[in-house]
Amino acid sequence: MLSRLVDMVQKFAGISLERTIVMGVLNLSGETFYRDSLVKTAEEAAARAEVMVENGAQIIDIGGMSTGPSAKKISLKKEKKLLMPAVETVIERTNVPISVDTQRAEMAEEVLKLGVDVINDISGLKADTEMPKVVSDHGCYAILMANRIRDRIRTAEKSGKDISTMKKVKEGLRESLQICRDHGINLDKISIDPGIGFGRDAEGDIRIIANLVDLSELERPTCIGVSRKSFIGKTLDLDEPRDRLPASLGVTALAFIESSIDIVRTHDPRETSQLIRMIEAVQKMKEG
Repeated sequence: MLSRLVDMVQKFAGISLERTIVMGVLNLSGETFYRDSLVKTAEEAAARAEVMVENGAQIIDIGGMSTGPSAKKISLKKEKKLLMPAVETVIERTNVPISVDTQRAEMAEEVLKLGVDVINDISGLKADTEMPKVVSDHGCYAILMANRIRDRIRTAEKSGKDISTMKKVKEGLRESLQICRDHGINLDKISIDPGIGFGRDAEGDIRIIANLVDLSELERPTCIGVSRKSFIGKTLDLDEPRDRLPASLGVTALAFIESSIDIVRTHDPRETSQLIRMIEAVQKMKEG
């Protein structure tokens, strides 16, 4: 089954959705949970990005602040110091769309001026009230996550509310899509992300993955990021993220086959790209 959105949304960031898009991840934060994904300089970021592109990455996603549920926020000044040189150098050295993982409107404004194509906002446009305007003004692409922001997650947990159901995920994403409508953001440039690994336990993440097909009713391309995340470690008793690649690929394959995922965000573009392209080849033969 090829992408369910081919007839609806032809491209994301200029890339055809007839085949699943592979997004490679670069982390500039020393707090990243997967240390092997860390790049410390602009030159190192560009070199790693070049290898990722050679290995099948079609978009490079660069983050300056760790977005894990327990990570500490850094100042805007520090985020700029980390991101700006790396983003500029990666843009110069690669020929693929660049995404920046940030929740801050001022940061987004700066990198979009450099030529960034996608803003990956894990708050779903809810952390910074100025972010919708920035996305609208620049007409950029955006990935919006069903993350109800850490404080709201903690409040929900204390009150005993369940934030792990697909109903809650869709509710959060609908809120983000309504923000887009309210600010004149072109929904054809929006991808949605269910937020695997953000504020749920392992069982909750697995429940969401098992029901990803339900997101089709929102009629937006779906992006997932399961790469080496803690729900895999907790499920399989694998403390080290470097040991979680086979399981990451297994979850990706299952999600892809069952739900026809449109964008896969991964630390491992070579292995992920090979996996997806083989599944696509078999599916195409079967459909033919």
